[in-house]
Amino acid sequence: MIDKIMECLETIEYGFKDENGFNIYKDQKRWDENFEEFYYLQSPDELKKSQCGTCWEQVELERKLFEDYGYEVKTYFICTYADNGAPCHTFLVYEENNLFYWFEHSWDEYKGIHEYKDLNELLLDVKSNFIKSYEEFKGMTFVTRYDQPPYHLKCSEVYEYMEHQELLRLNKEEYYYVLVNKDKPCTAESLNIECDYPNYIVLFKNMKRADKMITYKVNINDEYLEKRMLDIIDYNDDKLILFDSIDLDDFKRCE
Repeated sequence: MIDKIMECLETIEYGFKDENGFNIYKDQKRWDENFEEFYYLQSPDELKKSQCGTCWEQVELERKLFEDYGYEVKTYFICTYADNGAPCHTFLVYEENNLFYWFEHSWDEYKGIHEYKDLNELLLDVKSNFIKSYEEFKGMTFVTRYDQPPYHLKCSEVYEYMEHQELLRLNKEEYYYVLVNKDKPCTAESLNIECDYPNYIVLFKNMKRADKMITYKVNINDEYLEKRMLDIIDYNDDKLILFDSIDLDDFKRCE
């Protein structure tokens, strides 16, 4: 059954067709500059008709095919947020005989079915491969688990939908830094920060007041941290987490 699903996907090329049936992925300049203008999230039936789609709609076709065969699946969104862009990927996972499988079609380098002993191992491997593939983007990488999105979303709407899904804490220590005001709790506004990604991502635009801050080392996977996290900041390859208010006794100060 799984082989039949892969065979169905093999007829689909990566990209997106314009109103004239041209795959704009084959024109890199047009793809980079006009993707938002052309793109909308196709339904599985629309994808089968166009035979051309990104990872976003390919995963939705995979979801439908797997569910038609009686499989329960989970779908994931991974994205690195950096000053020079926000590359992302979506992928599907299914479980069989107490093993977990990463089903991949749209990412040519990893096309195929990859087996893992547990889900955490699978997600960490995908994350590691993704970071290596997009090493020119220096930022923070997040994985979210998401349910079927509404069809016909524009590109920016897909990002917005994915970013508001279940943010995962992978069971691996990943230390970042909390930045707090020496005198009082700080806010994004007090640091003159431009909020490019309003739900939880913030990129520093002005660090003139850094001398007035204290940094604390924390584990991003801590459940308490996840609940308290407001914004995550990427600054000169260092990971900083900005809190509106924080109990400093819970964190280790960086010497």
